[in-house]
Amino acid sequence: MDLINSANPATIGEGNVPLTVNFTDQSPNSPVGWDWNFGNGNGSTVQNPQYTYTEPGIYDVSLLVDENNPLGLGEEHLKNYMWVRADTISMDSTEFGSGESVAIPVYLNNSASISDLVFAFKLNGHDGTIDFDSISTDGLRTEYFESVSQIAEDTYTEMYAWRLRSDLGTGSNWLQPDTGAVFKIYLTSSPSAPASQLVTIETANVSGNVSKITTRWGDYWPVFNVGKVTISACQHGDANCDGNVLVDDLVLLVNYIFKGGPAPDPTGGEVNCLPGIFVNDLTYLVNYIFKGGPTPPNCQYIFK
Repeated sequence: MDLINSANPATIGEGNVPLTVNFTDQSPNSPVGWDWNFGNGNGSTVQNPQYTYTEPGIYDVSLLVDENNPLGLGEEHLKNYMWVRADTISMDSTEFGSGESVAIPVYLNNSASISDLVFAFKLNGHDGTIDFDSISTDGLRTEYFESVSQIAEDTYTEMYAWRLRSDLGTGSNWLQPDTGAVFKIYLTSSPSAPASQLVTIETANVSGNVSKITTRWGDYWPVFNVGKVTISACQHGDANCDGNVLVDDLVLLVNYIFKGGPAPDPTGGEVNCLPGIFVNDLTYLVNYIFKGGPTPPNCQYIFK
């Protein structure tokens, strides 16, 4: 795109905040004045300004040049010229036990309407004891999508690519800018999965399919936070790690918290999933054992 009498007015047209752009005027007629408008209320009167966008959005850019022309200023207005993003895609880093299944929500913060989302990923860090089952959009922002399908897989290397498409017709029903879960990844661990094993979920190239989001402004991939899954040796609340949550676990916590007794298992003693073993964990366990309170959960550590 050109501004009037100016080629390549910006070094880049899209990126993540903070986005620094070098605008260049290449007018051939030796102008004596410049009036840049960066589309967000800010501007510059220098010939070749550098400007940093700090807020996401789609911005118009315009330039007025004074070339001592009696007919007036030269001008050009470029609509939707800068696409400034603060988009992220992230997931719950969670834990589950050997022989169990888990659903891991994947969250998207998007600043533009989306027609397609391809998620190509790999499970790293395990020896075949964790299996990928499926992806689901049930109850999520993308539940209405017309197509959710696997487009590539390599089971030997534990790599998969899935595509979510919002509207195969007019595009009037694209996913709107917002924040929230867009799909869940379902994993299952085998009974032989070793405790404390850490598995990461990372983007990958699967037979030429890479993670990307398609919008009217072009394709891109948000800042991605790697998902982490651990296999816990003990259930939360199983302070002595004997496979049960009973009164003796409660006694162990009481002795540890109030009497300086032996430390419980780090996972089993952390009943409420908050870091550390404190009175709140003891209260949670009392409510569960004696009052029908909620079962101590598997823990999810959410990065959004």
